[in-house]
Amino acid sequence: MSLQVKWGLRTKAELLKTSKTIQGGVSEETEAKLRYQMCYFISQVCQNDKLSMRQYTIAIATVLFNRFFTRHSMMDKGVDLYVIATACILLGGKMGETPKPIRDIVHCSWAFRYRKAGSQSALKQLQTNEEYFKRVKEAVLVAERSLLYTLGFDFEVKLPYDFLVKCFEKDGLGLEPPEQSQECSQLAW
Repeated sequence: MSLQVKWGLRTKAELLKTSKTIQGGVSEETEAKLRYQMCYFISQVCQNDKLSMRQYTIAIATVLFNRFFTRHSMMDKGVDLYVIATACILLGGKMGETPKPIRDIVHCSWAFRYRKAGSQSALKQLQTNEEYFKRVKEAVLVAERSLLYTLGFDFEVKLPYDFLVKCFEKDGLGLEPPEQSQECSQLAW
């Protein structure tokens, strides 16, 4: 089954018209801002020195996050975007064959989420209170299961990187000096 059939690839206008979040009364700008913030969160957590996940894994996690919210509203009652994003990191690591322990992922996620000076109590509680950590961990695991059910256990994520690299290797996309082709390839990556 093609990805177009499976995920109903649509134009931006069609996506905005069918967005559960926008249908719930949120503006297009607010939804775009939330998606950007959560993708930035995923990227920063994955690049943490403790996790050091590959760019490929980060891309998978962001695709999972965006796919999940094609079927759900970001404003649904009880939805914590940070918990969903953390679950996407956990699942993305498994799918990208760079799994990390859930303890490390949760600690890095909470450290980034509560990095501002006035909100350190939740991070400190996570580090010192084992019961609180268990509740957060369980919330992430429940979110991961919800993610899996929403995605229909579809682990196929096709990223454009392989295609781009093959194009640059084949003919350099018409760029003459090999350095220019290599630089363009790295920028695209």
